[in-house]
Amino acid sequence: FYEYPSMTYEPSCWLWDYLKKSGASGFFIPLSGGIDSAAVALVVYNMCKLLIDECKKPSVLLQLRKVLKNDDFVPTNAKELCSKMLFTAYLAT
Repeated sequence: FYEYPSMTYEPSCWLWDYLKKSGASGFFIPLSGGIDSAAVALVVYNMCKLLIDECKKPSVLLQLRKVLKNDDFVPTNAKELCSKMLFTAYLAT
């Protein structure tokens, strides 16, 4: 059983709120291999885990579909959802 510690829960909730308000469809993270980009990717993944649980509520599912610009999308797991919302590229340092 996994509980969301507040150090990832609160940023994950903030990212979801920001995503809904911004009009963006996801997040782009340039990965350099450092801990900062890995930590941000983990927060986005935790956001997706939280959304999977919350998508049982019709209002949240409607918000998610609006963000993804896909009226038929029904997420099955956090990994699938994250693949729709998190985009990365390698950034050599």
